Amino acid sequence: MPASPLRFRHSPSQTILGRQPNHSTAGRPSTGRLALLLLNQPVERTDTRFASLWRRADLRICADGGANRLYDSFHSSQGGACYSPPAHSALFGRPGSADTHSIDDVGSEKSEASATGEFVPDGICGDLDSVRPEVAKYFAAKGTEVRQVKDQDTTDFMKCLSWIDTLVTAKGHSVSEVTVVAYGGLGGRFDHTMSSIYTLYNFGVERPIYLVSRNTMTCLLQEGESRIECDWYKSRPTCGILPIGADSTVLTTRGLRWNLNNQESSFHGMLSTSNIIDEPEVVITTSKPIIWTMDLDGEET
Repeated sequence: MPASPLRFRHSPSQTILGRQPNHSTAGRPSTGRLALLLLNQPVERTDTRFASLWRRADLRICADGGANRLYDSFHSSQGGACYSPPAHSALFGRPGSADTHSIDDVGSEKSEASATGEFVPDGICGDLDSVRPEVAKYFAAKGTEVRQVKDQDTTDFMKCLSWIDTLVTAKGHSVSEVTVVAYGGLGGRFDHTMSSIYTLYNFGVERPIYLVSRNTMTCLLQEGESRIECDWYKSRPTCGILPIGADSTVLTTRGLRWNLNNQESSFHGMLSTSNIIDEPEVVITTSKPIIWTMDLDGEET
């Protein structure tokens, strides 16, 4: 029997990251749409969490050099696909094919199976100073739209989010209907990591954004009460609550090994890091927006 999904709820409740694709929610957010954004960090062919997210996503975009990572892992002579993802997403019609799949068709039998079984993104977006020309040409020949945005005041991550917003609103839907999972948003250069956190604070209000890696999930919790359901709590995953961007915040928690009770947290005082999830549901109340990070258990299937 499949495990329950990891859920994040913040009035009103919503599912954000399903653990099992065969769950009744099909592993999708309760908003119903999932956009997967691959940033310029290594991704391994054996990374089943990435493969699972790819399979569930309604829209798949590489941020500039992220296309190199995808190509090197799944399309070079050393790589190869692990399964056959859909040929194109419901949010994004392939150039040269009729865009008959609206985002209302997600999960229906109208989706076609890929004949090649390759990991081909719907789009590549950024200033394109990192993607190798031969990689961009390779994916473009397979129907990927390559979009160059020459704005040096925004990162490739931000450019991709703006493009996703354009695609969503063009379909007559609101930005808040799509959850964005950015794979590879943490790790590598420290300034890149902080840029990803900055993006959560400045772009994660209108739509939920989650930074996910093979072993970690990080997101922004807004002011008020949030609930995190963790079906692998018995493995005692570690977690942290970080008041980045605020002088201080007042925290109250339930479900952690070391709970807080109306306690001030700041970078000049107390920080809740290396805490442990002890119960299947964690409840966090904060007076200001904060960063929540937690271990992900095991591999996706």
